[in-house]
Amino acid sequence: NMPKSRAGRDEAIGQRPRLQQDTAELTQRRDRARSGQIALEDRTVHLIAALEREGMRPRALCQAAEIVDDAWRDAAEALLARDREAIIVGPEHASRAVEILRTSRDSNRGCRIVNTRRLADQKQNAQAGTLASVFASDDALAMAFIVFRTGNIRLAETQAELLEGGRAIMRDGAYNSGIIVEVLRAQDLKIGRAAGPRMETELGRQIDEQRSWLAQ
Repeated sequence: NMPKSRAGRDEAIGQRPRLQQDTAELTQRRDRARSGQIALEDRTVHLIAALEREGMRPRALCQAAEIVDDAWRDAAEALLARDREAIIVGPEHASRAVEILRTSRDSNRGCRIVNTRRLADQKQNAQAGTLASVFASDDALAMAFIVFRTGNIRLAETQAELLEGGRAIMRDGAYNSGIIVEVLRAQDLKIGRAAGPRMETELGRQIDEQRSWLAQ
């Protein structure tokens, strides 16, 4: 049993630096959430700063929108996924913003720019009973993008409603794309001012869990 014990000890020692780093990152994210900041990825923050230096008014979708029915928050956050950090600029700046994104594509990997030139004629009023109806925004471009992205996804209360046809989503994240059903999960909560307090609680739980592992 000695070789197995040594292997277990070595594995635990090897994992400690990673656990310490993970705990430090979780703590930073919790502190940002506690201060009311939305936890944007570092690449998104840097790209927003670059666009601001060009005289634009960039904002991430999750900064410009709110979820008005929190019962559907998990489903909405999971469905939008990476699009929650999609960056919105005025239509007159969209082409230049994409140019900057492409020029530094390595450092901007995973970042997204909304082609707002396509949203000029997009309706901003969400139809009742669709996922878009659980959002609100004073930003016309943000709301137009939300309707474009989620305005044809039905809210389903039961599995029977989920499978009725077309795109639909349930509160637990069960999503019917029209032909494939899967259960979506949001890793973080990002959308609107209410996301911070909820993320602070969840991140606090994860930090306590990591620290208990480190204490072993």
